[in-house]
This record gives sequence, structure tokens and C-alpha cells, in this order.
Amino acid sequence: RKQATIASNKRVQLSQEKDGVCVLADLPIGLNGLLANRLMGEAHLPTCVFSPAYHDESVLVGSLRSTQGFDVVEFFKEVKPMLLAFGGHSHAGGCSIKAVDFVSFKEIFLSYARSHPQQIEEEPSIPLSLEEANMDSYRLIRKFGPFGMDYPEPSFLVEGVDCSKLRFSNDGRRILSEITPGVRLFSFRIGSKEIEGLDKADFLCRMRLNEFRGKLTLDLLIESLKKGTAN
Repeated sequence: RKQATIASNKRVQLSQEKDGVCVLADLPIGLNGLLANRLMGEAHLPTCVFSPAYHDESVLVGSLRSTQGFDVVEFFKEVKPMLLAFGGHSHAGGCSIKAVDFVSFKEIFLSYARSHPQQIEEEPSIPLSLEEANMDSYRLIRKFGPFGMDYPEPSFLVEGVDCSKLRFSNDGRRILSEITPGVRLFSFRIGSKEIEGLDKADFLCRMRLNEFRGKLTLDLLIESLKKGTAN
């Protein structure tokens, strides 16, 4: 289940939307909730993952995961006319729709996410320097796991990052900056536009381990820009 979810995660193409994530996946419907959790953990945005129903590919079955501010139950009320079945609670749920309704569902989902933005709650964070972002630190943190909804993994506050040394994706939408070989500072939501005019920046981050073709890399995944200092 874990390996199938990771493999599908690598194949899923995240859109450039900054309000939410709504995708079709090549996973059995019993695993799309795991992928939804994983994508929401990466993007920190309301997420919906659909897969074709087992015995009828004209029907899609979806798993929703949401952040504070996006109520899944209230969202279902917005799209109820196109739902074949649904259920869940405020931050997680499931539904099924006709495959032909996917585009319309996605438009409403992203619009609802846009009008119900994530409500950032202050949480304790651990000060971390970029030099401390390494595999040894990651392994130490994992010893305190497993982490979950009622026991979230720790977040880290990285202060005083020199913005002139940051590197970005080709489209400039994402920070993609190597710290040391095998370790990078990464963001799905913050790019060159968000730090334009800043000399220094403080980021709230979590650690994520990635494996590709047998090679392990560590991402310091940026959740938010806490503070910036203008140059």
C-alpha cells in the first residue's frame, strides 16, 4: 500500500493552482485516501483524489482531506446535486461522482477552496539552522513517531535565510534550492514572486524523505513564509 501510494504520488501532476489540489489517480479506490493525505501534507492545501470505481469506470470515487478553514461537510452541500454518494466529517470525507462531472466538480472544489482559505493556527516550532537539516536530524525526529492527525510531526522555524541564494523551478513558482548534496529547501506554494524584494526570510518547514531510483534525498518542505526582511 505504501509503495503503491508513493509510486502514484510521483506520477500525479499537481496543477499550478494555489487554492487546492484535485486530481485523478491510477490507484485502487482503497488507496486514494492515503495519496490524498500525502498530497495535502506536501501542498498544505485542501486535496481531493479520485480513482475509477472498481466495476464501473464511468463512476469516480474520491477521498477528500482538508485544512483548517475548509469544511468538507459544508463543501458537499455545495456540490450535492452531482454527488452519487458522500460522507465524512469536517476535515476528511469521501464521495462518488460521474466521470463526466469531474471537470465541473474540480472547478467548484477550487472555487470553494479559494473562498475558504486555510486558517493558519500558530503551533510550536523548533528553531533549526540550514546546517542542521540533514539525515541525522531526520532520523532523530522519526524516533518520536509515528505521527498522525492527533500527534502531528514537529515543524521547524528556519530564520534568516538569504533570499539572494535561493533557487527556483523553471517557471519561478516554487523554491527548489539545494542546501547540501541530497538536501534541499523546497516549496509548492512559495516562489520568486512571494519573496521579491526580500533580503532575508523566515520559513516554517517540515522534513520529508524522498526516494527515487534507490536514491534518498531530504526535503525541508516550506509550509509558510513567517516573516521577510526587505532589502
